[in-house]
Amino acid sequence: MEKDITARIRNLVGQLEAVVRMRDSGVRCDEQLTQLKAVRAGVSAVMQKIIEKELAQCTKFAERKQVMAKLFAELIHHAS
Repeated sequence: MEKDITARIRNLVGQLEAVVRMRDSGVRCDEQLTQLKAVRAGVSAVMQKIIEKELAQCTKFAERKQVMAKLFAELIHHAS
């Protein structure tokens, strides 16, 4: 997933560079706005991917924490 996110960000950089070229070349405003809307959608998609990744990691951490707590509780129970 990390490579996918990085690739998406690189694509966004390329799109923004294209918008700069469009502005320098005098391309119509509506065409520039169309490209910027695509960039905005791309940024939203990348943000979603990052959030999904972080949530998955947090969930895994919470599950491991619960397992460890259960193991410690069993150890304490058997030790007493």
